[in-house]
Amino acid sequence: MIDLSESIQVRIYKDINNASFPVVAQRSGLPCCLYLNAYLNSNHKSPLSKLKSKKGKSKQSPSFYTRKKYAYELKFLYCFFMQKNIDLVERVASGTFLSIEEIDDYIRACKFYVDTEDGSESGTVVSLTDKRIRDAIHATSNSQPEVSAHTFYQRLNRLKAYIEFLYVCHHYDKAETEQQISTDDQFNKFKLYISTAISSSRKDNTITKDPLESVIPSDKFFNLLEV
Repeated sequence: MIDLSESIQVRIYKDINNASFPVVAQRSGLPCCLYLNAYLNSNHKSPLSKLKSKKGKSKQSPSFYTRKKYAYELKFLYCFFMQKNIDLVERVASGTFLSIEEIDDYIRACKFYVDTEDGSESGTVVSLTDKRIRDAIHATSNSQPEVSAHTFYQRLNRLKAYIEFLYVCHHYDKAETEQQISTDDQFNKFKLYISTAISSSRKDNTITKDPLESVIPSDKFFNLLEV
């Protein structure tokens, strides 16, 4: 699998008013996706959300530093799905969105600093000896450090917000045809599933564990060996 994270970069440009803005770009400097960058540098006032301040006024557009943070979240999102050969723009435009399995894959990837290729795809069958299990657990616990809970939460939110943006671009306020009703239904199912994952995620920082501590409780480990 080709690692896109090195060929896709966050670059900072200036407009005619000398205001800085981030772009998720290819090595050539061209935007990797027009929709992605349109969302990144828009005011994020979705007609599907009630963005009001305590005084009743609409929220202002995100600051440059907030959009820069969004840019790195979007880079992570874009690289993950493109490596899975999933075009989010095409998916939303067709009304297909994402399956539960695809969302779950993204949720799992969001917990770690980097994506790793799934060794199980090689089709190699190995015997589950106690040494192999201990080695696998130790390798996993040390090679995939978890991000903070805040970063995990933000990555999930960015997917939800970006899919909502694409839905608004392609389907919002369209005539109520049979196809449109089906698309709206799929969109609502996606929102419900990802919102549940977001609401159940922890908001505080992830506790860093001792790298030598067992990843699974001892009783569960010995039960696994008995199987």
